[in-house]
Amino acid sequence: MKKLKSLRLVYEDGTEKVLGADEIEASLQSALAESGLSESPPEISPAGSYLIMKWKDRWQEVMAVNSDIAELLRYYVIRRIEDKGRLVLDTGADYPELTIVERTPMDISRILLVGDSGVRSYSLEQEIEGYEGTFEAGGKKEFTKYDRENPDFRNELSTAPESMDEITEVIMATLADKNLSPDGLLAMEKDLRIREYSQIASVAGIRGTKRQSDVYGFIELILKKLAA
Repeated sequence: MKKLKSLRLVYEDGTEKVLGADEIEASLQSALAESGLSESPPEISPAGSYLIMKWKDRWQEVMAVNSDIAELLRYYVIRRIEDKGRLVLDTGADYPELTIVERTPMDISRILLVGDSGVRSYSLEQEIEGYEGTFEAGGKKEFTKYDRENPDFRNELSTAPESMDEITEVIMATLADKNLSPDGLLAMEKDLRIREYSQIASVAGIRGTKRQSDVYGFIELILKKLAA
C-alpha cells in the first residue's frame, strides 16, 4: 500500500482544494487507512515494558511488551537447516509469550527489558549446547543462551545499566542539538514528536521488531524518565 502524499477535494461549485499529507488530521488519515486507501499514519505505542535485542553487529530492535512485570524466561536457538531463535517471556499471564527470532539468532549479545520499574539486562554470551537425535538425519541442535531456572545464567537488574547508556546519550545529544529539553519534546504535538523520535531512532540505530511505533513508545518512555 502506498503512503498518502496529498488529498484533492472537489466541491459542488467546481472549486478544488489540495491538502498535503501534513495538513490532513490524524483521524482522517486513520479513516483513509482503514478503508484501504493509504498506509496507516505513524503512531506511538505506549506499553508496560519494552524489550530491546542487541546484536553483535550493533543492530538493535525494540518490541513492546504489554506488561510492566515482564521477565525473560528463556532464550534458545534451534538449529536444523537454518537457525531459529525462541525468546520466551514471563508477563504474569497464564502462559508465557513466545517470539521467534530469525535474524542471525546466535549473534544476539544482550536483551534488555525496560519499564517504569527499572531495567533488566540479560547477557547472551554464554550458551549450553544440546542434541536431539542425529543432526544429519533430521535431528536438531539446541543452544540455550539464557534460562531463568538454571543458576548458571545470571541477569543484571539496575535503574540505569551501562547497556542503556548509548541510547540515552543519543537522545540527549539530539536534544542538545535542537536546544530542547525532555519536557520540551514531550510537550510537542504528536506528529512533531514522531518526526523527532524517527530521527533519534535513525541515529541510535534502533528498529521495531514488529512495528516502528514500538520504537517511538520506547523513546517516549526514556524521555519521561529523563524529565522526571
